[in-house]
Amino acid sequence: MVLPKVASILLLQFVPTLGRMRVCLNRVVGLPNTDWPAFKAPDAYAEIFMDLGGCTMATHSESPTVHDTHTPVWDPPFCCTATGDVSYVRVKLWDDDLTDIHSGIDEVLGTCAVPEHLMHQGGDIVLNADSGCAWESAVYAHASLGNPRVYLTIDDDHPSPPHPPPPPPPRGGR
Repeated sequence: MVLPKVASILLLQFVPTLGRMRVCLNRVVGLPNTDWPAFKAPDAYAEIFMDLGGCTMATHSESPTVHDTHTPVWDPPFCCTATGDVSYVRVKLWDDDLTDIHSGIDEVLGTCAVPEHLMHQGGDIVLNADSGCAWESAVYAHASLGNPRVYLTIDDDHPSPPHPPPPPPPRGGR
């Protein structure tokens, strides 16, 4: 069915606009020695998970590995974008072992869940054990670098809710 141009424009006014969220991992500071031999600096890579309305791993992306450092920096930042109502953002950090490919024997360094109020606030966010990160106890039992910090930037482009309709005019009467 072909709609006249005017009707098409009117229909578009009632189509809900989905927002977009972009999460970028900039750097991590304070990773412990976890690599073999003799506990060298890790070869870090990350995964970003963004769930849409409760759908597990609706959007998932994996970064390149940054080798032999306690302070990996992704330049350009490692970003993941989702369109829709993002209900959950999680960053998982790994130590890449043996090869440059991400193998099944890589160690989980930790996971950071972005608190909801920070997720929708957007902007530059720093997460640590006090604000959403859980570090693997076996990996950090011998660590002397303290509490690692994860630096993210979140751009939440969700549209503003529509304005409520104006109240009806007062009824005639008294």
